[in-house]
Amino acid sequence: MRSYLIAMTTALAVIAGLSASAVEAACEVSFKGVRQDNQRPYSMLGPGVSVIALTVNVETSDCPNLSFTFDSTNNNALVGPGGTLPYQLKGSSGRNIEVNGISAVPGQLLITDRQNQALGLRAFVAPGRFSSPGRYTDRVNLKAWDGNSAIAEIELPLAIHVRPEADISLTGQASHGYSAKGGGGMNFGALLPGKERSAFLFVRSNVSYALNISSENQGHLVHRQEIGGQARIPYAAWLDNERLTLSAPARVRANGMTAIQRSRPHRLSARIEPHTNKLAGDYQDVIIVEVVFLE
Repeated sequence: MRSYLIAMTTALAVIAGLSASAVEAACEVSFKGVRQDNQRPYSMLGPGVSVIALTVNVETSDCPNLSFTFDSTNNNALVGPGGTLPYQLKGSSGRNIEVNGISAVPGQLLITDRQNQALGLRAFVAPGRFSSPGRYTDRVNLKAWDGNSAIAEIELPLAIHVRPEADISLTGQASHGYSAKGGGGMNFGALLPGKERSAFLFVRSNVSYALNISSENQGHLVHRQEIGGQARIPYAAWLDNERLTLSAPARVRANGMTAIQRSRPHRLSARIEPHTNKLAGDYQDVIIVEVVFLE
């Protein structure tokens, strides 16, 4: 009888020890907040990738089976007034992260700093996508898992601003080529009255726009070396068949100057006006065309 009681006591001690071990191994995760660090707007014309940087502060116990899932509200895209901007979510190591709510990422691949315990995430938005100005957002549900059990979750807000943008380039009867930044030129050759030259301005904009047009010499070709009335030759100019008054800066606003994904051509024409008794030599003027946003 005494031996039986000793055996029972030993069994109870073993059971109690197993119970204490199970409590100590429980995985605990607590999300402490999220911060979006970037402030740069999205550019459809810029060459670089836009990056949304997120830092998720988290506290964890020793969790050997910890993993995370990410679930995008808008199916891996930022949604705004002009449609969607797809993005790729990555961890701090550069690993691609699926945001389908199913694919799990092991915790040790995301929490690389065990002391500060933070998840560094980056959403990469590729340039070149035509988008209307405004705020584009998505929300990603981040869940922490201990094996097959969800133990914590937090919502990650993603946001980026799209700014009004436009570019303009020149092609046609250009004397020195053309570029979107430096402009180009129309070469008349011999300055005979009635001679015409034209070029096309190509404008792409994500908002409605107007064109501010001004002449450096108020509608005159000016001798490069001489001054005075005999060193100025008048010319007339049109944009899309609308006569321009170049004696002062002019704004041209046409019904067709709306947001457009592909470049829209505008024909710029110039004609040498009648003149007499002008000095021989080279003449020039500079026409400046600026895109003005109307929204």
